[in-house]
Amino acid sequence: MHRIASVVAGLSLAFVGTSATIAATINVNPGESIQAAINASSNGDVINIAAGTYNEYNLNPGGKAITIQGTLNGDGSLATTIDANHDYDAVVADLRAWRPKVKPGGVLAGHNYDAQWPDVVRAVDELTGGPEQTFQDTSWAVRLTP
Repeated sequence: MHRIASVVAGLSLAFVGTSATIAATINVNPGESIQAAINASSNGDVINIAAGTYNEYNLNPGGKAITIQGTLNGDGSLATTIDANHDYDAVVADLRAWRPKVKPGGVLAGHNYDAQWPDVVRAVDELTGGPEQTFQDTSWAVRLTP
């Protein structure tokens, strides 16, 4: 009997020790804040952003090793849009801030790649070499090489 109790106690301690390492999934829905989800996250967490448009900029992961992922439509176009500042300097700052955070083989994407937003086009072209794909809704995407 003591042997079973010792095994159960040992397993309980093992599970207590590993529970802190399990990554959480944080879902962000329209009307909620992406930055609030980032602030609530820990290393290893995944933040899933539902389809919709989010008017946020200056998002800052604060050095956390997290995954932030949006949603795609069936045709591969973006269903999640973070509609940030469209000025050239702001777009350049966003691209420089986020490009190193995208895993090799991952996709860096945006919106408003269109003549109506010349600062966006200029910044995307200069910093990425131009998008691999553009979509009818003015979304753009570049797959980053390893």
